[in-house]
Amino acid sequence: QVVQAVERGDALFEAFFGSSLKSAGLDHAGAVGLSIVSPNQVAPALLLSAMIKASRPETPVIWGGPWCTASDPPHFQGLELLFRHVDYLIVGEGEEPLERLLGALARGSGFSEVPGLRYRRGGVLSVNPVARRGLDHWPAPNFDGLVPAGEAPPRLPVLIAKGCYWARCTFCNHLFRHGRYRARSAETVVGQIQQLVQRYGAVDLDLSCHSASHRQLHDIARELLRRKVQVRWSAMARADTELAAHGVEDLHAAGCQELLFGLECYPQEELDRLDKGIRLDDLEICLRRAHEAGIQCMVFILNYPGQTPAAFQATLDYVLSLRPHLAGFIPQRFMLARYMGDPANPGAAGVTASPGSEYDIRSFSLPHARPPGDLSRGEYFKRCLACHQKLNAGAGR
Repeated sequence: QVVQAVERGDALFEAFFGSSLKSAGLDHAGAVGLSIVSPNQVAPALLLSAMIKASRPETPVIWGGPWCTASDPPHFQGLELLFRHVDYLIVGEGEEPLERLLGALARGSGFSEVPGLRYRRGGVLSVNPVARRGLDHWPAPNFDGLVPAGEAPPRLPVLIAKGCYWARCTFCNHLFRHGRYRARSAETVVGQIQQLVQRYGAVDLDLSCHSASHRQLHDIARELLRRKVQVRWSAMARADTELAAHGVEDLHAAGCQELLFGLECYPQEELDRLDKGIRLDDLEICLRRAHEAGIQCMVFILNYPGQTPAAFQATLDYVLSLRPHLAGFIPQRFMLARYMGDPANPGAAGVTASPGSEYDIRSFSLPHARPPGDLSRGEYFKRCLACHQKLNAGAGR
């Protein structure tokens, strides 16, 4: 339906894309690449690709980005339809594959050696294996043009790891199947922080990963202190026994302003059932020590299939009990991602996608049936808002 709609045309997007293509210097482009992050971008990106191919059929159009990785076959059957207007699609990390693809295009050969490449040859879809390398060889991010000269830079991200060293939580939808946990060395991370400070005047940073280990956070903190780098930063971490035992005081001394922990649910028996791998007493120790050190803390909670309204309320009540040491919480309602669970049987804890999902472009939030008795969407928002108001009132905000 999306492909058919695109091929019918769209007056608003066609006018905008038409003027943009005229000023983009397409005549001199060796290839055009589009990064697709969200399902909402698929239709306009496909229309733009079709317009490029209509005006410059010889110009290769390349797609990449998280949506492409989340929509990889065999569980998404709509990929071949995209190749009506897209020449190449890269799955997984695109930095090295894109460089190798551009080399293959220049030579006219070597496409089978490009990691993670999906393309058609002779009417057949070719699927190259996805490769993973270490992260320390990647250069610092380039924000030229995004950080206006003479203005205070926004908070900038610095990649410190990919994947999760725990990677067992039942309802986690953050980890792609192609991934594995890889962490950058403290020397690389701090070296790139120094580059961002020197190039953009950065003072506020997000140490980006799904879950930083206590060892990596402490190594980075020690390296920041050793090099006397003065920045403010935040990170996501697991409130596990190791972090509770080692503390967070040195993190604050190195500039840590905020830590975000995954709580998900309450009580301990539910955490154990979902294989979260943390203890509530360790979480409370981490929150208390962080608060005393001057670090602001937030927790994530999850409303998941099969969780009764009473159980979700118990989680909210527990969040309120943490309020002396807690700045806030971030609620999330479960979303079924295409890549969750066993590759041979997608889904999580018995949750499976609705019929017809193999052609659904909503790869991060596939439609699915929730068990009878689950909290309604409206009631979920109502209870979260009430908890937010109580938490803020208790903190005098």
